[in-house]
Amino acid sequence: MLETKKYRPLKPIKVCSKNVALVCATKDQPDKVKRLLSSLSLQTSKPGQIIVCESGNILSGVIDKYIEDFNISYLKSPYVGQVLQRNYAYDHIDNGIMLVINIDDDVTLHQNSLENFLMCWNEECCKTGLPLGGMSFNLTDAEIPKNSIFRNIFYQGVSMKGTVNISGYASTHFPTLQTLDAEWLIGGATGWDRSIIKKYAHPIDFPTRWAVCEDLMFSYPLRKSYRLLVAKNALADHNENYSAMTIKKGTFYGLSLVIMRFYFVSINKDLSKIAFTWMTLGQLLGYMLMGIRGDRRSLGFCLGGISGLFLCFLILFKKRTSKELAKMLFYKK
Repeated sequence: MLETKKYRPLKPIKVCSKNVALVCATKDQPDKVKRLLSSLSLQTSKPGQIIVCESGNILSGVIDKYIEDFNISYLKSPYVGQVLQRNYAYDHIDNGIMLVINIDDDVTLHQNSLENFLMCWNEECCKTGLPLGGMSFNLTDAEIPKNSIFRNIFYQGVSMKGTVNISGYASTHFPTLQTLDAEWLIGGATGWDRSIIKKYAHPIDFPTRWAVCEDLMFSYPLRKSYRLLVAKNALADHNENYSAMTIKKGTFYGLSLVIMRFYFVSINKDLSKIAFTWMTLGQLLGYMLMGIRGDRRSLGFCLGGISGLFLCFLILFKKRTSKELAKMLFYKK
């Protein structure tokens, strides 16, 4: 999709905090947004701009409390879905912003995290090789999956952090003890050179209820032309626990995960639909076994995933596209 270009930027420009914008797309999460802004108020370096863009209930009361602390903007998005809300927010970024950090409402930064992020960015952007395109924070509370024969058989290996398997399965980056070169970056705790935001359109240009794999879709093709990193000292927490998910919600998440990953594999020709199918069968088997042991979330993921895989096969026979199938998820009840 993108040609590999190995060169050193002629004039790498260092970024300071006033050149940074944080963009948070949210929906009906005032408590989470408040917690995020509270963590940002404790930073040793303050961003030049913060944009909170929501598609749900009005958060202006939460935002007003931080007007004196930040250059903060509150936007009511005319669009629904994380990616579309971010795109809308990008149109409101101030002049002089060089680095755009997408941050989810359930993420919080450690006290000196933004300062460490910028130190790492400015050090890495001057190195030879591919230009630095994007960099993620280091999520300290991320679950570390264990590699196994089962994982390797079903193209879900995690021995190499931040890599993408031929099946479309992406191994986690976190937590990392060293600044990590990666093949993809997460969507909700990552900074991008503003020129990349302007140059590359996101494959998701339709409303979503859960934008799973959106980070893979955007970042993975960029690996050939830009360096993608995880900054070891830029620490953050995800603060999310999905263990209490209902079967109904788990079913939708399982359906979405399979269909959106199928879309991701379909638009990247170096990935394999056959390997994707085998990997998905392995995932469904794992979810089924955990569901039998009483895990309602896993049972829902299994049921939804089976339905999703069936629909992926069905559209191939009907000669419809994976994107059409992905767009259907927004209307799925």
